[in-house]
Amino acid sequence: MNLKVSDHFKFDEILKLYRNPEDLKLAYPSADYPVNSSEWNEWINCEKANCFSLLFYQDEELVSHLAIKDYHANPGLCYLCFFIIDPNHRSKGYSKEILNQTYEFVKEQLQKKDLWLVVSEENPIAHGLYTKEGFLQIDTRPGGIRMKKRL
Repeated sequence: MNLKVSDHFKFDEILKLYRNPEDLKLAYPSADYPVNSSEWNEWINCEKANCFSLLFYQDEELVSHLAIKDYHANPGLCYLCFFIIDPNHRSKGYSKEILNQTYEFVKEQLQKKDLWLVVSEENPIAHGLYTKEGFLQIDTRPGGIRMKKRL
């Protein structure tokens, strides 16, 4: 799996993954469908954090996207967001490999020891994946279940 990291969203690429409102809602529940590039650019250009878009390719074909938000004010707070795998590549075991590369990026490049995320209560498959990966449930908020993993 080949990882490409950017400090901006490559919409020509990630739009290939968010083909329907259901997938977008699971990855970014408050986002408009179709993808509103100004909404996403506002997220990644946040002054409170360094944000990164991570694209994962297998044999030059886009398999997955996720984003990382590394907050300035709270140096230990680093969030995984918008994780999606192309429907044609689901159930092939890529999640673990993608997450392992993400953990390495967060540890090595960002020098973080913890990774946080919020998963929708309407997405039990993702919740199960994160639990298997060692994320612990911290609390439940209006946006979903907040989880944390020690890297």
